[in-house]
Order: sequence, then structure tokens, then C-alpha cells
Amino acid sequence: MDNQLNISVKLNGKKFDLTIANDEKTEMLYRQAADMYNEAIQNYKFKQYEGISEKEILSMVAYNFALKYLQIKDMGLDQQEDILLALQDINQSLDAYLE
Repeated sequence: MDNQLNISVKLNGKKFDLTIANDEKTEMLYRQAADMYNEAIQNYKFKQYEGISEKEILSMVAYNFALKYLQIKDMGLDQQEDILLALQDINQSLDAYLE
């Protein structure tokens, strides 16, 4: 049990209890992912798609993350620096798209 950690994250206002690897980096990734997810939902709700259903917003956020994941995977990037630069570029693209 020492190698596992119980954490709670809020996703779209709902609390989820998770069991993850007990290391600081893993916990940070899970918390950052929750923050990114919640931020994407808020962006869809208030910036671009005001008035659509919650289900449609969740579908669009999930699709957008899946698309970005496949784009990164397709690039065949091996080095961490290249991945970070690609993620920064994707973040800027999402921000511009949602404005």
C-alpha cells in the first residue's frame, strides 16, 4: 500500500476519489489534468458555446483532448523538450480557438 496514494479531484464540480502511484510527479500530473479539464469546460461554457447542453460540452472537451493526444502521438516525438513545446503550441492554439 506504500506505493499507492489516495487523492480526490474535482471534475466539472463533482468529486472523484482516485488511487494513484505514490510519487509527487504522478500526483502533480493527475491534478494538472483535472485543472486542464475543468478549464476547458469553463472555456466552452462561457467563451464560445454558451447555451449548449452540459452533455454536448463534455463531448466536445473529450473529443478535443483525444484529437490533441493523437496529433502529438502522430508526431513521433521522442524528446521531452519537443513534447513540451508541442503542448505549449497546442495550448496557444486552443486559447486562440476559444477567443
